[in-house]
Amino acid sequence: ATAVAALSFAAPPAARLGSRRAVATMRDWGVEAGRLDDAEAQDLLDEAQAESSEGALYCLNVKLCIKPEVREPSLKCIRANQRGTLSSEPLAVTYVFGEDEATPNTFHFFEQYRGVEGFEAHTKAAHFADWEKFAATEPFTEPPVVSFYTEDAPGRAGLAPASAAPLFCLHVALHVKPERRNAFLESMRVDQEGALTTEPACASYLFGEDANEPNTFHMYEAYAYGRAGFEAHAKSESYAAWTTFKQTDPFSRPATVS
Repeated sequence: ATAVAALSFAAPPAARLGSRRAVATMRDWGVEAGRLDDAEAQDLLDEAQAESSEGALYCLNVKLCIKPEVREPSLKCIRANQRGTLSSEPLAVTYVFGEDEATPNTFHFFEQYRGVEGFEAHTKAAHFADWEKFAATEPFTEPPVVSFYTEDAPGRAGLAPASAAPLFCLHVALHVKPERRNAFLESMRVDQEGALTTEPACASYLFGEDANEPNTFHMYEAYAYGRAGFEAHAKSESYAAWTTFKQTDPFSRPATVS
């Protein structure tokens, strides 16, 4: 269950808007979602969605579980990291985050960079060093979970304006049987195409294969108008086709959705 609010992986300010871009997201299936948590974050997402560029982006889905007693200093540090990323990193494209709808103090992040080099540059920035220093103070209730992947279909965004907040967002991890890989990709791309080109509430739908685990795929989806946007997606023809495919036992283990 994810709530989204802009954080450290977004693109630079107005002077560099041309280098930003929005990416479409893949479909999902369980979920609790969220909303952007400040006006600045919403503006950044609006700008990112208005732009596109060539080349697949290097993406991260991140989960942080923060101790209740350090919630506010954690958010302060996260937002500082976000501002630094967006204002000073030419290779940073997206950085959004939000609180899990069902689990307080659990935060989910979605980040995009122009290649692995973009992420590596991010880790060398002063604002990231400040975050690392804070993270070393043991603010988490469990180890962070970070998934790396390169998007499957670059340069695509949905029909919905990111300004149609709140955005209902999802992270999904799918584990595909090797022999079903091609059929899975075909089905996913059909659902993605339907969501991005026919659904007024779809803001983003993208996916990609895990950088370290073959046949594990990660998704990021965002729907405008809150949960109602996702519910509309769940009633679409492309989603129905995806549901039919899921019933053919294509996965090696259950999906995880947040």
